[in-house]
Amino acid sequence: MNIVILDVKSRIRYNFRVYLGVLIDDKLNFSAHLSAIKNKFLILHQGLKNVAGTNWRLSKNIRRQLYLTVVQKVILYASAEWAHNITARQQKLLSSIQRKFLLNITGAYNTTPTAALQVIEGLMPLHIKAKMQSTLVRVGRLGTNCDYEGIHFDHENYEQPSPPSTIHPALFSLEDRITHGGQVPSNRTPNEVYTDGSKISDQKGNAFCVIANEAITKTSKAKLSPAITVFQAEMLALKVAIKWANTANEDVNIWSDSESSLQALKSFNVKSKITQEARITLLKNARIRLGWVKAHIGIKGNEIADTLAKEATAD
Repeated sequence: MNIVILDVKSRIRYNFRVYLGVLIDDKLNFSAHLSAIKNKFLILHQGLKNVAGTNWRLSKNIRRQLYLTVVQKVILYASAEWAHNITARQQKLLSSIQRKFLLNITGAYNTTPTAALQVIEGLMPLHIKAKMQSTLVRVGRLGTNCDYEGIHFDHENYEQPSPPSTIHPALFSLEDRITHGGQVPSNRTPNEVYTDGSKISDQKGNAFCVIANEAITKTSKAKLSPAITVFQAEMLALKVAIKWANTANEDVNIWSDSESSLQALKSFNVKSKITQEARITLLKNARIRLGWVKAHIGIKGNEIADTLAKEATAD
C-alpha cells in the first residue's frame, strides 16, 4: 500500500510504501517507520499509565513483563532491516520511547537519567538491542557478512540453521549402528578410526586418525573458527571421518569420546546442519559403525586423535 504525506511546515512531500507493517520511505532510512512507532507507543504508554493509576494497581513485575513481551518486541519488529545503519537521531528517538516505559516501571522521578534507569532495571538500550538482532539475522539467517562495533562477523564461521530432516522415519535406522554409554560395536574392522575435538584458550581444532593392524595409516587435523562450540568441533571431526569411511569400501568402526555427538546422530529430530549432513552420509553406507570410547585412559587411537586436535588449535 502506497501512502503520500505532505509536511505543511516544510512543504516536503514524502512517499511511503507499507509492507508487512513496515513503513518504507523513498530514501530507505526508515525514519518514518520509527516516527510511526513512537506515535503508536505514546498512546500505549498513556493507556498503561491509566491502567496503573496513581496508586500503582499494576505491580512492577507486571509492568516490566508488559514492556519486555509487548513493547520491546513490537518496537524491534523488522529491526534486521532498519537497525543496520541506524542514525544518532534514530537512536535518540528509540531512547525517548524506552525512557517513558522505564519511568513507568521504576516509578522514578522524571529527572532521573535514562542511562541510570537502564542500569537499575538491567535493560539494554533499544538501539543496541536492535543492532544486535540485525547482526544476528544478517549473519545467521541471511548468510551475509556484517560489522558490529568494530567486530567483523563472517557468516561462513557460523553454522546456518537447517530445515527439518527430510529423511522418512521408516528409513532412519541407526539404533544398531551407533553405540554409546560404554557399549562397543560387536565386531572389529580392518580400519579403526578415532576422532576428537579440542579447545585451548578459545582456539578450536579437531582431528581423526586411522589405525590398521596397530599402525597409523592416515591422520587429518584442522584448525577451526574460535566462534564454534566444542560440540561442533567434535561433530565436524565425526563428519569428516564418516566422509572418509564412505570411500574406504570396507567395514569401518569410528570411535569418539563425545557421547553427546553420538546421541545427536542417533536422534531423528535434530536441527544442526553439520549433524544432518553427517547422518545422511552415514545412512548411505551400512558398513560404517560408530561407538563411544572413554577419553584419557591410554587408548592409542584416542590419544593420537587428542594430540592432533590440540596441535590443530595452535596451527
